[in-house]
Amino acid sequence: MKKQTSAQQGQVKVSRLPSRRQIFRCWELYVFLLAPVVLIFLFGYVPMYGIQLAFKDFKAGLSIAEQPWVGLKHFKRLANLPNLKRLVVNTVRISLFSAIFTFPFPIFLALLLDETRSRKFGKLVQSVTYFPHLISLVVVMSLFRVLCNPRSGLINIIIRMLGGGAIDFFAEPDWVTPIWIISSIWQNTGYGAIVYVAALAGVDQEQIDAARVDGCSRFMVTRYIKLPAIMPTIITMEILHLGQLFSVGADKMLLITNNMNIAKSDILSVYVYQVGLVQGQFGFGTAVGLVNMAVNILCLLVANGLARKYSETSLF
Repeated sequence: MKKQTSAQQGQVKVSRLPSRRQIFRCWELYVFLLAPVVLIFLFGYVPMYGIQLAFKDFKAGLSIAEQPWVGLKHFKRLANLPNLKRLVVNTVRISLFSAIFTFPFPIFLALLLDETRSRKFGKLVQSVTYFPHLISLVVVMSLFRVLCNPRSGLINIIIRMLGGGAIDFFAEPDWVTPIWIISSIWQNTGYGAIVYVAALAGVDQEQIDAARVDGCSRFMVTRYIKLPAIMPTIITMEILHLGQLFSVGADKMLLITNNMNIAKSDILSVYVYQVGLVQGQFGFGTAVGLVNMAVNILCLLVANGLARKYSETSLF
């Protein structure tokens, strides 16, 4: 009993919160941390005050607190929308196909860059693939419209040379999702590869050298060493992507949408923009956005739970 008591007395209690002395010693780090915390609070949490508009009827000239309460009126209207099914199906289809077809490309690019023997060539490839991410969406979609032009577009010229007929890609509803995915791959592959390149930098080089001495090929090293090493990063990125399942960007879809492809391009974020900002129905638009956010949180929790159950990686 005495030994147990002495052992218990000898245990050092580790506090999760930093002490004043620790904060004073590292005050420069906390000063650097203060700026992003303030920005997140101002632009991430303060605007949440406007969520209550989802339960109110907006009237010009009154503050948010003075707007009249209407309860669940806007949510009932959303549930009775005749095109609600189309909005949800289009949003989920684009987001899921985007998650499936776009996420492997940054991983492949990072693995290829990690295998390059010339550092200058690797940096050049990384810079070239990263550059499209800096281009405005308006310029990107204008470029795709030029390439897909049914008369003078390069793609249709190649199709006619092969004996096919010209296709007006932006007028065909079935081409909305492929255009979204292809443009996303071209614009975001280099940017997404940065995370995986950083993860590959932490792979144990001695383990790779030992595998090559044992006769393992590059493919085997990639499959059995590098991919398992960056798998936690891959799972984390996919969890975050699934947490934005219903957050398909309205800005890009507005550049694709027209009267001829509206059947496949009508999504929730575009509807929120049209109703909330264009038509000025701020209460109803806020209600749709609130439901969208709630579904995203639910998807994030489900994806995180599945990842925690079937792997050792999760966000929380």
